[in-house]
Amino acid sequence: MSHANRIAIMSSLAANNFNLGLRTYYFSMAVLGWFINPWLFMALSGGVLFVLYRREFKSATLLQLVSSQADPGLKD
Repeated sequence: MSHANRIAIMSSLAANNFNLGLRTYYFSMAVLGWFINPWLFMALSGGVLFVLYRREFKSATLLQLVSSQADPGLKD
């Protein structure tokens, strides 16, 4: 395995860990709503889920990645 491939794998793992940390931070803000009211906690958790869904599955970046993969003119 080449040095560039190992660095790419390491960067991917680092990005995944960073994303997990961000999700934890977002949900921890929602948990703070529990101290005020359980209904606020549920509403904030739903809001966090909505934001994360949009960022992961409806983002412009994902659209570009999918469209570039489907482009037959690109070479590996």
